[in-house]
Amino acid sequence: MEIYTKQNIINYTSDPDEANDFKYDIKLQKARKALREDDMEAKKDG
Repeated sequence: MEIYTKQNIINYTSDPDEANDFKYDIKLQKARKALREDDMEAKKDG
């Protein structure tokens, strides 16, 4: 599954809160989780 699609990135950045993942279908939940992990890693690294 390609997580770095324009649609997935826009969706994640418009609502990055993990608590809201239940609102989305399973595929999008997986993409959001992967994007969130990458985002947190990037923020940690600076």
